[in-house]
Amino acid sequence: MVFLTLGILGNLSAQMQLFKGTFDEAMNKARQEKKDLFVDFYANWCGPCKAMASEVFPNAKVGEYFNAHFVCVQVDVEAKENKELAKKYNLTLKQIWNILKDEPPAGQMSLDEWLG
Repeated sequence: MVFLTLGILGNLSAQMQLFKGTFDEAMNKARQEKKDLFVDFYANWCGPCKAMASEVFPNAKVGEYFNAHFVCVQVDVEAKENKELAKKYNLTLKQIWNILKDEPPAGQMSLDEWLG
């Protein structure tokens, strides 16, 4: 499962931990660890993306849950090297809360739905 959204993080002890590497490397790590992949697709100009980074991702409960269940990676959706990836998943920044199961979109959900 691939989970898509946005974030910029600071102190990792109570926040979401981000994998440092490419999307493909993160996907491989998630498969090895038998975790889902959380992909933070973002753009530097995106207001909702910045809100996620400052209001949701620093939340200790969010970090605790995501670190236990996901390998998390950030992808700049506007970077030249990520254009094909954005096209593959048919991404727009209107789809900040999106879950993909391998290839096809599976639906959208709220933060409350994520955390159960």
